[in-house]
Amino acid sequence: FMKGTVLAHEVISAQDGHRYNFTQEDVKSQDKIQIGDEVDFVANDGRANEIYVISKILNNKISNIRTLALVGVCLPILSFIPYVGFVFSIAGFICLLIAILKLANLVNSPTLKRNYILCAISSVVGVVLTLVSTFLGISSSIQATNSDGFTFSPTVIILLALGAIIFIYSLYTMFLAYKELSQISGDKFFLYHAILFIIGIATMIVLVNYALLIVATILHIIAWYRFKI
Repeated sequence: FMKGTVLAHEVISAQDGHRYNFTQEDVKSQDKIQIGDEVDFVANDGRANEIYVISKILNNKISNIRTLALVGVCLPILSFIPYVGFVFSIAGFICLLIAILKLANLVNSPTLKRNYILCAISSVVGVVLTLVSTFLGISSSIQATNSDGFTFSPTVIILLALGAIIFIYSLYTMFLAYKELSQISGDKFFLYHAILFIIGIATMIVLVNYALLIVATILHIIAWYRFKI
C-alpha cells in the first residue's frame, strides 16, 4: 500500500511525488472520499486502486472557507455606496484572498496558491500603474494648458502600456486559479465565472460587458454557495 492525499477530483498526490488518477469504483471505504482526505491505495500503472480513507478533513474547515469566500464575493457589490464603497471592495478582496489561500493549504495545492497570489499582486500593480499614468497625463495637461485634457508623454505611454500588460497577466493567472478551483470542486461555474469576467473586462467599451460582469458575479456567488470538496 502507498499513502497519499486526495488533491483534486479523482486525483491523489502520493508520498512518492507522483499523482494517480482514480474513479469512485476504486474507493473501498464506506465513507465518501473528499479532497484533503489521507488515503492508502495500491498504485497500478499510474492509477490508484483499492483506496481506503485513513483520516478525513474537518467539515467545519470547508464551511469556514465557503463562508469567508461568499463574504469576499458579496462585499464588492456594495462598492456603489458613495465615499465608503471602496472599503467594501478592499475588504471583499482580502476575504476572498484569505479563503483561497486557506483552501490551497487545505488541499495542499501550491499552484492554486501561487496563481492566486500572482493574480492579486499583478492586479494591484496594474491598477496602480494605470492610476499613476492617468494622474501624470492630467497633471501635464494642466501645466501645459492643453485643451485636450490629457497629455500622452513618453512616460505616460510607458506606464499605461506596462499597467495594461501586467493587468492582462493578472487575468491569465486568475483564469488558471479558477480553472483549478473548478477541478477541485467539480463545479464548472468557477470556470464559467472566470471566462465571463475576462470577456467582460476585455469588452469594457461595449455596454454588453456590464451584463457579462453581472452574470459572472452571480455564477461566482452560486459556485461558492454550493462549494464542497
